[in-house]
Amino acid sequence: FNIDPVTWKYFTRNNDVGFGYRVIQRDTSSFLVSDPLVQYSHNTRGQVYSCTVSQETCLPVTINVPSEAVNMSLGLSMTKDTQSSNSVCGPTIPKDCKVLTTLNGMCFIMSGSDAVSAPIPSALRSCPLEIDIAFLIDGSESVEDVDFVKMKTFVTTIIQSFSNCSSQFAIAQFSTGFEIHSKFEAVNDIDSWRKRIEEIKQQKGWTYSAKAINKLVQSAVKILIVITDGRSNDEPHLRGAVEKAEKKNIIRFAIGIGEAFDDARTKQQLHVIASAPVAEHVFNVTDFDALDSIREQLEENIAIEGKFTNKSKEHDKGVDEGNNENGIDSQYFFLLSQPQIGSYFGAEVCVVDLNCDSKTDLLLISAPTYVDSHSEGRPYFTFSVALVGMAGHRGRFGSSLASPADLNGDGFNDVLIGAPLEEDRQGSIYIFNGGVDQINPTYSQRIAGSSVRSGLQFFGQALSQSSLDHSGDSLPDIAVGSKGAILLLRSRPIVFVDVKVTYSPSKISTSQTNCTKPLENTLTVCFNMSRYKHAITDLAANISYTLKLDAKRYNHRAYFLPKNHVLSDAVNVTLEEVCKDHPFLIEACAEDYLNPLLNELMITFEGLPSQSLENLQPVLLPWIKNTTLWMLDYEMNCGSDNLCVDNLKMDLSFGSANIEVGIMQEINVTVFVENKGENSYNTHFTLNYPFGLSYRRIMPRVGRANCHSIDGMRGILLGETICQVNKPLFAGNASWKKKLWHNFFKIYLFHKKHTSNPSTYILTYHLRLGWPYVPFKWDTSWPGFLYCLKHPK
Repeated sequence: FNIDPVTWKYFTRNNDVGFGYRVIQRDTSSFLVSDPLVQYSHNTRGQVYSCTVSQETCLPVTINVPSEAVNMSLGLSMTKDTQSSNSVCGPTIPKDCKVLTTLNGMCFIMSGSDAVSAPIPSALRSCPLEIDIAFLIDGSESVEDVDFVKMKTFVTTIIQSFSNCSSQFAIAQFSTGFEIHSKFEAVNDIDSWRKRIEEIKQQKGWTYSAKAINKLVQSAVKILIVITDGRSNDEPHLRGAVEKAEKKNIIRFAIGIGEAFDDARTKQQLHVIASAPVAEHVFNVTDFDALDSIREQLEENIAIEGKFTNKSKEHDKGVDEGNNENGIDSQYFFLLSQPQIGSYFGAEVCVVDLNCDSKTDLLLISAPTYVDSHSEGRPYFTFSVALVGMAGHRGRFGSSLASPADLNGDGFNDVLIGAPLEEDRQGSIYIFNGGVDQINPTYSQRIAGSSVRSGLQFFGQALSQSSLDHSGDSLPDIAVGSKGAILLLRSRPIVFVDVKVTYSPSKISTSQTNCTKPLENTLTVCFNMSRYKHAITDLAANISYTLKLDAKRYNHRAYFLPKNHVLSDAVNVTLEEVCKDHPFLIEACAEDYLNPLLNELMITFEGLPSQSLENLQPVLLPWIKNTTLWMLDYEMNCGSDNLCVDNLKMDLSFGSANIEVGIMQEINVTVFVENKGENSYNTHFTLNYPFGLSYRRIMPRVGRANCHSIDGMRGILLGETICQVNKPLFAGNASWKKKLWHNFFKIYLFHKKHTSNPSTYILTYHLRLGWPYVPFKWDTSWPGFLYCLKHPK
């Protein structure tokens, strides 16, 4: 995230479009660049340049290329080791052999003083030796005539498939006796070979395979293919014959045909004949008609053995060995091949040392032509985890890979990935940050070639595997290749900004019980910028910020003048704390005493150019929050211990001592509450009364009074009225007096006489008071009012 997306240094070689194909930062003052496409003589292709950063010049490096290294594309691959030595290679040297032209390569080791070693290898590899393949076919009595013909056809097909290679073939038949039908010779005319094989007559007789192998190993056999349909009659001699073949390094394939090999002992004979591992050198088919089903696999295995190719035997796996800077680390990384054909999986490989301990932690392998519905290119670093770039681009993401350094100073090496075809071939590079045991799969920065320099093409086609400080600011710089150019990009110094908001006064006063007059306050915002893991001091930035007072409320209780709850400002900061004051007003109403103001601060950071760093600008750590909330609370006035201890007293009286049911329509109760202690919060009292009464209203309505009630049920539930006392704050040394009014229901009590006229009784209720804070149970034998005064502790 901290790479400056502006070109610091630009190097080119005019019309040499291949310049910039590979780049190595060799030391803090210079780097190597290759142009493997430049043709400066008929037989010479490829050039390596040494570029001096301070002079911004690139000069050719003199490398004595042997005359046989024709058009080697010098610099098509380059790498660097820990000893500051650089390897420069050219892998396209043609060598004409008998039937094909091979491509060979040579490398040169360059020291820091541009001294170049002799080529490695010193001479080109000679043409591949001829592959001598001998067929030993079973002509015993157990093979039917028609099956013997099928066997000969199978041999002809195998020979034809290798007829264009430098191979010689021999054919021998075994039964009781042994007969060589064709000695080793090349296939110049396949038709004559086919006719010669068709003329082979079946011997009939027993199956003496050990004797036949003993006879055949006396010839210069490279590969031996034994085809048989049953158990050997000279089994005791079989192992000795095979040992002779093993000593001569003869590679042996065994093909068993028919049900005889269902027997374990007979099948074991095939395992004895064949080379190890038997899984690749033993073939079983049910009958002669099935021979063609194994032909392709047999041809592939023969080709592998004949060319000494160490191909993995697992067709769905690749094995790569990781090494470290101090030597080989015997850890292997197994990576599943990708199923998409043509994805070019393995085009680029990059070892990653995440924790900077000189040991490989991850192996990054790219498939730059992997295509899905959103993008092109996909590097992998585990069995299933892939890194992806910006969606919507067909950019060959993963065409170049590098893990050059810890770019952001967090202690973990980071990864660079090139996508040279993005944005109509202008190209881009991506930065992925390393972490504990993994790479963050979300890129932290994308740098488009169009933003770095106009006119670039294929930006990101090459990335240096190391990242050194070329600018002298103690920060790593990266080298990126594009078509015909190399660009140096610098790291920006990272800074941390500590934000602090304070208020004066620090609390909102609660001494004012109404909100007619706004309270004055001052908000002070402070910014303290500090360095993040570097020593650069010439740093400055502009911080734009926006303050929103009471940001979480729709009806705002605070505002700046002229009555606006939002204020925007900016301040320039250096490595010293900078503060700024902003006066504002608060409408402090008593009902909000338990609801503090949440004021929002949003900042925007912009680094200012540093003259000492050639106008390089600092960058803010990305995990610094740009939006924060700062609370301004109401004061509690609870003494030095900040713990409120109230002292509540309560008194009440009826408007009348007697209640005449059916005559009086209302009854009032006067409640007096007093707080002789410190502030009391959310104070309330509860009034319980018998069935027949219903709460109506509270008087007077001035002040903060709120009651709600539930009417009683005859014989089941008492009526209940709960009243808040100056919610939320009942201040110390304050009193509260209200009159509660209740209505009567019509109540008719009937005598047990059998008459139709009801009689009305006059009921007298007595006031019954309990000690404050202590709830009382209703005594059904003595009706009356029960009060309970409550407040939270």
